[in-house]
Amino acid sequence: MPRRLLRRAKKLPMRRSDRLILLSLSLFRFFRFFPAADATSKNTLPSTSTSGPPSKVNRLAAPAVLADASVNKELHVRQAPCSSSSSPAASDYFSFGLLPPHIQKRIFQFLPLRCRVRLERVCRWWRRLLGDCWEHVTTADIPATVTDCFNIRPIDDNHVCGFLRKCGRHLRKIDFFFPHFHIGEHVLFSISQRCCQLRELRLMTDVNGVSMTYLLKAYSHQLSKLESLSISYQAEDGPGIHNGLRAIARTMTSLVTFRLDCYNMPPSVGALFPNSQHMRLYSLLLRQPPAPSRIDQNRWKWVTAEYVDHFLAYLADIYPQLEELDLSLDTNYQVNETQVLKHLRRIGSERPLKRLNLRLSCLFEDYDVWFGATALQALADWRHLTDLSLWTCQLPDNFIDSLATSGLGVRLTKLRLSIVRSLSHDYLCALFARCPRLEAFSLIYSVDDHFHSPRSITADTIEALWMHCPRLVEVELMDCDHVDLTIVIPSMHRYMHSKRSEAIVDRTVPSPVLELSYKTRLNIRLRSLTRLNQCCMRTTRRRDDLFFVTLRRQCDRP
Repeated sequence: MPRRLLRRAKKLPMRRSDRLILLSLSLFRFFRFFPAADATSKNTLPSTSTSGPPSKVNRLAAPAVLADASVNKELHVRQAPCSSSSSPAASDYFSFGLLPPHIQKRIFQFLPLRCRVRLERVCRWWRRLLGDCWEHVTTADIPATVTDCFNIRPIDDNHVCGFLRKCGRHLRKIDFFFPHFHIGEHVLFSISQRCCQLRELRLMTDVNGVSMTYLLKAYSHQLSKLESLSISYQAEDGPGIHNGLRAIARTMTSLVTFRLDCYNMPPSVGALFPNSQHMRLYSLLLRQPPAPSRIDQNRWKWVTAEYVDHFLAYLADIYPQLEELDLSLDTNYQVNETQVLKHLRRIGSERPLKRLNLRLSCLFEDYDVWFGATALQALADWRHLTDLSLWTCQLPDNFIDSLATSGLGVRLTKLRLSIVRSLSHDYLCALFARCPRLEAFSLIYSVDDHFHSPRSITADTIEALWMHCPRLVEVELMDCDHVDLTIVIPSMHRYMHSKRSEAIVDRTVPSPVLELSYKTRLNIRLRSLTRLNQCCMRTTRRRDDLFFVTLRRQCDRP
């Protein structure tokens, strides 16, 4: 590399760490494999001109990055504007400017994004080469990615638009958080103009409803080719975004994935469903204020029971290709479970639904009345269901028998039970016996005045889980106060590290590692758990109340 180039690089404003990175990645070390030519052909490479024979250069083995272009070939080189053959270093190394453009571009791709931005100011030729090195940047998290790229804090919308000007034509996924309306308008305009290959967009904001509605109505037409749209609207008070959702439902006809979480639902359920026949994942979440109390009921966000009935009836008539459904709603009165049973049966039997995450809770009802005793009987008709998550509900009385008669128990691979009523040790043991192919199981309770873990669910219950479900990969226990982890860890090793598990680990088990996550508010010392570790087992603590136990099924000891 010529000295003039090094002097330019040193003059660039950079921190000490950046300068060390640039110097460590300099091409002096990279081209130490290339010795100098003889005295008659110093500082020259084989030429393709017909005026004379090319000079001979004695080479050693070329690096792997040059193997495809330098082996048994004569390279056609180009003199870069920033190269100089009068540099003393050229007597021992080839100048970087003598390399072909595609080799220079390949080398630049190994540099961090922050270094590339600085090197663009060296010369025009480098700026042109570095402009083509952004093609591998296909995802962006705005503003985090822009901050890391330009090393500027704080950033504004001009920095974001400059980043999109460099790599916008290659981006396929963008996560965008905008705190103000003008920033959102400027960046969304740049996204719609420069990101021609964009397929996934996630919007997160807390601007007022009028501004958000304007943005959705203004750019829904220009972003109509999106395949995945996620909106996380975090404004708790003020007008909603009903008209903006209506514009999305009318114009975005290519969506495959749609996610929405907000504090206020539109008065018409039709605004919640984009007009797309390709929908495969639909997610709707009604957010609640943080830690709502039983006293301040005015802050609760809820919909009427009739709204839930209209929503499910509308969903039963559309999206014939739907495969995943997430639904979380709070009502002001108990829903009509007979009607919900009819709608859920139509939704599951007429579509290839593989995953269901359902939460329907009544905020004002008595705790003796829970949702699900009748409506969840429709799960027996879901012929393709493999992933089931149920929240704040009560399982039907014949749920265990329906698992065996309908074949649902054999198909289930993931099961999550969060604050489910009337669970006991005997009930869970019978449930595990009907679901032998479980790969992930979660049991979640809330430690407060209302939802406690039953006393009958102990370490013996988890031992039955190890015994009936040998394919387990992930187990999650949250706030199960009566499950003693000092008993669970030895039983986990005894059942999952046996010869029986080793025999099937290579053929049917999806992963050779089993992970147990245990969250509790009890005071447990990590040292008391690490003493229980046996071979191929490890216990760690992520937080004060969260422990992770990992176990390899197949012993790695000789």
